[in-house]
Amino acid sequence: SDFVKYWRYYGWEEPRQREVTRHQTNLILDTAKSVFSNLNVILSHFNGILAYENGKYVLGVETQEAAPTISVVNGENTNPYYIENTDIIGDIKLKDNTQRNAKNQIKSSISDPQNNWGSRSVTFYNSDFVKADRGIIKSGSYPTTGITNYYSARIGVEKELYASRFNKELSFTLGPRGMLLRCGEVISLTYAPFGYSSKLFRIENLNFLPNCNVSVKA
Repeated sequence: SDFVKYWRYYGWEEPRQREVTRHQTNLILDTAKSVFSNLNVILSHFNGILAYENGKYVLGVETQEAAPTISVVNGENTNPYYIENTDIIGDIKLKDNTQRNAKNQIKSSISDPQNNWGSRSVTFYNSDFVKADRGIIKSGSYPTTGITNYYSARIGVEKELYASRFNKELSFTLGPRGMLLRCGEVISLTYAPFGYSSKLFRIENLNFLPNCNVSVKA
């Protein structure tokens, strides 16, 4: 009916920012593409990740995590997600892409039903980040798949902007205990040479080696 406002279709009680959620799932599934391609579109919408375990795909979701803590049994740490210097075999490599990939402005566009499904631009800008970058504008783009509401898009764009400021990548090798780790989960790393004390990293890739060691990228 014409008198029903658009925000009511989302289940909002009133048109206020506190009613807005970041995920709308207004996705277009293209049957000309593979199931896997369509699935990746859905995953990108809510920061999902597929890990391949025991011949099956397992779904994980990037969420805010508390730091894993040490769990000692008979003098041994039994929590595989709490990693210290002594757990790491050989060298640890740190790749810092923050300066190259950090943004202080993110742009996107949505198909807005209030604009006859025409394109509406969405931009999030952080003046503190611009000051840190010495006044140089570093602009990036963000695909807002599944979003048709300006306020929901702003939440996603803001999250992407903050995520761009954290681009440190670690690579190291663990012993057989690393087989208990899962992609997408958060590890707590204490590593004195880098000055890390329970610093959080999210596991991006695991490679199980023939000698039962595990190569980790986080």
